[in-house]
Amino acid sequence: MASLHDLRMGDIIVAPSYLHPFLREQLIEENQGCIGIHLHSFYSLLTSWQKEEPQGEIAIISQYRKLIKEMLPSLSIYKETASSLPFLQECYAFIEDMKTWDISIDQLPRETASQKELYAILFPLYPITTSADIQKKTLEKRIHHDFSNIYLYDASFSLKEQKLVDFFIEHGAKHIPMQPVCQKKQFYHAVNKRQEIEGCAQYILQHDISAQDIQITLTDTTYAPIVKQIFERYKIPHTFLSNSHTSIITKRFHALFQYYLRQDEKHFLNCLDCGCFVVEGIESLRSHLEIFPGNITTPFDHLQTIDYQGHVLSPLDLKKLLHLQQKAEEVRQQVTEKLHPFLTSASIEEVFLSICELVKETLSTQHTELQVFLKVQNFLNDVFPYLENMEDFTFYLPYLDKISYDGSIKEMHGAIVTSLTQNCPKKQYQFILGATQNNYPAFSFKKGIFDESYYQFLPYPSMEDRYAHYLKQLEKQLWNAPVLVVSYPLGTYEGKSLEAALEMEQMLGKPESYPLHTSYVPRKTSLEISPQIAKQLFVKDDVLKGSISSLERYIHCPFSYFLRYGLGLREPMQYTFSDSYAGTLSHYVLETLTKTMGKEYAKATSDKIEQLLHKEIEEIKEIFPSSASSYSLLEKRLFTNLTQTLQRLEDMEEHSHLKPWKQEEPFTYTLPVKEDVKLQLYGIIDRIDADGNLASILDYKSSIKTLSEPKVFAALQLQLLTYSIVVKKMHKEVLGAYYVSLKNENIPNIAGQLKRRPVSYTEIGKEEKEALLKKAHRRNGWTMSYQVDILDDDASHIAGVRQNKDGIIKAGKTYSLDQIEKYFTTIYQKIADRILSADISLTPDEDACTFCKYYEICRFHGLYTKKEPFIEPDDALYRKEEEKEDATME
Repeated sequence: MASLHDLRMGDIIVAPSYLHPFLREQLIEENQGCIGIHLHSFYSLLTSWQKEEPQGEIAIISQYRKLIKEMLPSLSIYKETASSLPFLQECYAFIEDMKTWDISIDQLPRETASQKELYAILFPLYPITTSADIQKKTLEKRIHHDFSNIYLYDASFSLKEQKLVDFFIEHGAKHIPMQPVCQKKQFYHAVNKRQEIEGCAQYILQHDISAQDIQITLTDTTYAPIVKQIFERYKIPHTFLSNSHTSIITKRFHALFQYYLRQDEKHFLNCLDCGCFVVEGIESLRSHLEIFPGNITTPFDHLQTIDYQGHVLSPLDLKKLLHLQQKAEEVRQQVTEKLHPFLTSASIEEVFLSICELVKETLSTQHTELQVFLKVQNFLNDVFPYLENMEDFTFYLPYLDKISYDGSIKEMHGAIVTSLTQNCPKKQYQFILGATQNNYPAFSFKKGIFDESYYQFLPYPSMEDRYAHYLKQLEKQLWNAPVLVVSYPLGTYEGKSLEAALEMEQMLGKPESYPLHTSYVPRKTSLEISPQIAKQLFVKDDVLKGSISSLERYIHCPFSYFLRYGLGLREPMQYTFSDSYAGTLSHYVLETLTKTMGKEYAKATSDKIEQLLHKEIEEIKEIFPSSASSYSLLEKRLFTNLTQTLQRLEDMEEHSHLKPWKQEEPFTYTLPVKEDVKLQLYGIIDRIDADGNLASILDYKSSIKTLSEPKVFAALQLQLLTYSIVVKKMHKEVLGAYYVSLKNENIPNIAGQLKRRPVSYTEIGKEEKEALLKKAHRRNGWTMSYQVDILDDDASHIAGVRQNKDGIIKAGKTYSLDQIEKYFTTIYQKIADRILSADISLTPDEDACTFCKYYEICRFHGLYTKKEPFIEPDDALYRKEEEKEDATME
């Protein structure tokens, strides 16, 4: 046994490279310095002794590939896979094992046809010199050397490394063991791994543990990003020993090589996503290709020749599209200029040089990016001699993808985060996270072509011996600190249950729940403005202008309103033919029909509907030519939907005594707010039906929508009733205001009804199904007159309207529009007052974030706010009759 105190100048410590920083600290503490003492890993020590430079894996795999290609005609079982990279890598790893454990080629099994063919494949590959051959020669040359100045520091050694340990000790090397310590053991579980890590962080803080005294062992690599996130939130300093990660530089190389091999739009977009081109405004090119797919070698100019006459896209939409195309064309020209030498390269060497130049332009000042760039260059130099053409390069792409930035630890601070195969000395607390049956002990057995059943025929350590050695190494993790805290999650995020590792249960007993303390502090935006600033942002010429929907937005989320109407942040345009465009087109068709045909609009012929739709769709196709086929399908779908909608509206018109009066009617509605400020609302009413001084409002919707009293007085549904107030000021008596769904709603289509007593079965007929369909498509809204029979003389087209036993048609509730106007005046004044008082709090309700385009800006993750009513209405909201009869169905 030896210790660090025994070291003298010229001695060598052999330990895994991750332990070197710890050992330097210990040497400074215990020996007052480490001058003349050399630190090596097994690999670096053997490399320093080697006189022969070993071939890299790429060179060896390339030689294997060449030999196997010559053998392919003679193969049968492995003919399809023998020349693939995964198969060759398995062969490489197996031959390394053979040479490490002195297994000759003649010892391979040859009983079955598969074994015979594997023998035939491996026979010509075996003589190729590998790193195991060179290592063996190096050790043979030093067999008579004195290793007494070499100290082997205890660590988790693989079986292959243990063989080297035994060899070194046999030749005089000394072993510095890790002394196991007496322990206090604790065993916890948590609901999931996030709460498990949260519990670990809280345990550290509650016990006032210095981060320098902690090792955290992760049994699962997926824990790493969550540990980083939670420990940063709790301000616990920490260092990851394994800090290797992929780089964007590697992804750029990969994307460019793939694009060279497959020059299509998909692979070019991958290049854009990876940032392969340093061109100002490159995002406009990406957006253009998403909207107008095409070849970048063709100029972007088709919008400049189009005279759009449709009614779906607004002039502002067209202006945005044209501006985007002009900008994208400028960028396209710059990008194609950069790509020209790359795409016209005549040789592999020119392709490599062109791609390197493109990627070199994208390098930042970060040292890590240059490091990865140089690694890729070395990789290309290694691969180049084995390429006959660029298609050959696809074979080596997996090697390119594995190139990463190796963030070797230069200085350590705080808790040390390790894996199961990494031990840190001199720590007081050892936390093992994720100790489930899947993750611990996580012994890796042989699988693939050369699996355990194949290895059992060879003089190779048995699986029992390998497992016993593996457990022995893991035990070092369990005894390297005075306090051991083990934990595991009870389940995954998806709800799948997990079990504790059997070894942990046997050693630690029954686990208890991690004591997790939670608290919620509402998150508020730190942005505040003064009332003076609010007035400057929202009021122009003493008028606070806005659409009704904008004020509803304010109620849903004041912060979203501030971003849109205060700062003027425009929401991104919806460039594809979205559902909103489909709704716009349906509105246009109904508006056109009602204007030209009046009350007979619902009887429009199929040819008329098809003509209107076809004209609009053809206009859209000119704008988006690449989506022409999908628009043709959309045209058919809209035609079917509108035809069925008009059939329902025809039945509604037959039972209504009003007729279309105005369509898409613009309005303004002004209210006093303060002495020097007025609120001016503006909007467009889809449709007003009238007969003399009687009127009703219809608002087209893409699906069923109801008017809810709680939402109305919480200012979440203001539009329909505000329309009613506006129409009232046109000297009309408003009978009601309703939503009309343009969607073909689904209905339950049962075959029949079964009765138990007496047992009978009644089949559902066509009339019952039609009644269900009519009921599902009734108008929803508020009725404001007792003359409801003028709107619906058979009480089957408006929800809430019934016909009593005397044949009188009544609404379940009849609202007072005069009272609604008083309430709304107060509501609007209170909303305006909140805006002018600079309330821009981040307090969304549960519906506000669903389609909000500003969600990525605020990143709200708090509890949603329940919107309370501005006014508690009283009975004055409802009109009362002298005769109070219940409206019941006949």
